[in-house]
Amino acid sequence: MRIPCPHCGERDVAEFRYGGDATKARPAHGTGDLQAWHDYHFVFDNPKGPHTEYWQHTLGCRQWFKLNRNTATNVIVPSPLEGEGGANAPDEGVVAIGLASANPSSVLRKKAQSTFSLKGRRGEKKL
Repeated sequence: MRIPCPHCGERDVAEFRYGGDATKARPAHGTGDLQAWHDYHFVFDNPKGPHTEYWQHTLGCRQWFKLNRNTATNVIVPSPLEGEGGANAPDEGVVAIGLASANPSSVLRKKAQSTFSLKGRRGEKKL
């Protein structure tokens, strides 16, 4: 499965971490209702069809984003970037963790090629 990162473009699913259901309402901070916290953390739905989920690009930009995915067919609808609005705009209290810049060219830089030489008993060897 290929996931379109809103910051880095389309990548393999192995680069991402599933973060859970993005449609669940988190209990208010300081709420003493233990049943509400229990349900939030431990009770999960297993929906079949269109679903909104949290994903993190762990091996790339490390940003969190929401993704609309059909769990029956794995068809993915790309999510807009943070601040662009739309159905996938982050909720209040959801923080994108990672680099400040969403520009892929500032995140992914091509490494310069280097040559190294080793001196040993048999002379110099270039790597």
